[in-house]
Amino acid sequence: MINNIAIKEWESAIDNRNLKLIKSVYCKDAVLMATFAKLEKIGIAEITPYFINLFKKPDLQVRFITYKTQKFGNVEVLSGQYIFSYKGLLNVVRSIPARYTFVTHTTSRGTKIVNHHSSLTP
Repeated sequence: MINNIAIKEWESAIDNRNLKLIKSVYCKDAVLMATFAKLEKIGIAEITPYFINLFKKPDLQVRFITYKTQKFGNVEVLSGQYIFSYKGLLNVVRSIPARYTFVTHTTSRGTKIVNHHSSLTP
């Protein structure tokens, strides 16, 4: 079970297409190497349009399959596999397996994603 609050909120934001919540879980200068993008997204100004586009996918959901965590003081590295699903052409559900690494940083103001790498599972 995922215990990292930022990752729980990220999952909820994906499942509910909540752009405000997505923007709140990434730190302002976060780096995103996104599953469905060719180039990295640096900072909220570049990350936001990626999620606006991603949220256009009908019935978008994410499910964590595996989860490994490593803590280093107030930094946590989380890695594993998840599956994105959404309705594609002719309302056929598409399942896209991917692997991920999140790096989060916790301060007195909360936990934020500082780096997120995601790629299609070969």
